[in-house]
Amino acid sequence: MSLPLLSTGTSVRTAILLLKRIKSLQDGKLLLISDNPEYGDLWLPP
Repeated sequence: MSLPLLSTGTSVRTAILLLKRIKSLQDGKLLLISDNPEYGDLWLPP
């Protein structure tokens, strides 16, 4: 599910999703967020 930043509400919602994914880094998961913020919902396989 891709959430483009079209409004403030969407931006806040995306920020929350990013925070959840950053927490998941503690589980050893790699994210595409650092290089491709627009693909924050896609996980990089190990």
